[in-house]
Amino acid sequence: MVMHKYVLIDMNTQHDFLDPRGAVPVANREALLRHLRKIFALSRTYHLPIVSAVDSHREDESPHDGFPRHCVEGTMGERKLSFTLLQKRLFVEANNSLDLPKNLWKGNRQIVFRRRTADFLDNPKADRLLSRLRSASLILFGVGLERSIRRLALCLLGRGLQVAFVPEACGYWNETEGDLARRLIIAKGGQELHLDDLEETFKNATRPRITRIYSKAVDPTKRRRNIAG
Repeated sequence: MVMHKYVLIDMNTQHDFLDPRGAVPVANREALLRHLRKIFALSRTYHLPIVSAVDSHREDESPHDGFPRHCVEGTMGERKLSFTLLQKRLFVEANNSLDLPKNLWKGNRQIVFRRRTADFLDNPKADRLLSRLRSASLILFGVGLERSIRRLALCLLGRGLQVAFVPEACGYWNETEGDLARRLIIAKGGQELHLDDLEETFKNATRPRITRIYSKAVDPTKRRRNIAG
């Protein structure tokens, strides 16, 4: 199991949402890309573990949630942006087994799961992994604030996990609905962690504790008595 104070939860950072020619690009795409680059740079600097969700739909699947067809399996639109992929990563495929690979984090700093439905935790393997991270603060960011991020944050908070999100690094299609989602997550106990505060937060988490050992002063007169006596 990963042992770290913070785990980053990267939601749907894919071409169909973040490319101007994508199927359904978010409204705040340009600013979001700058902020996402900063978060991934920080993750590399401070060696933070990342759990990534990839929206993925089959070719014969009907569009849902009022969106046109997007993130079709095997297409460019489904792919994650290159800077969102760490070199040491593991892609966990959905299959008939509910078991996670042994030593999941050994040699890996990013675990990637498919998200077939609106709820990331409908993937039982992702559900199992996130449920194990009770000692960590889960920091959510990515796409889309009023949909996937809101659903996941509320579900994790309902389970008693520590949840934060980075508002500047959350993409939305509707600004008003995104703001409502932000307020709802905070109202339910989620922490709003701003981008400018992230580096100091991570730095403090990885800074080693310095323990000073003070030796007791020895009374030389008592020593002499002990030796003599």
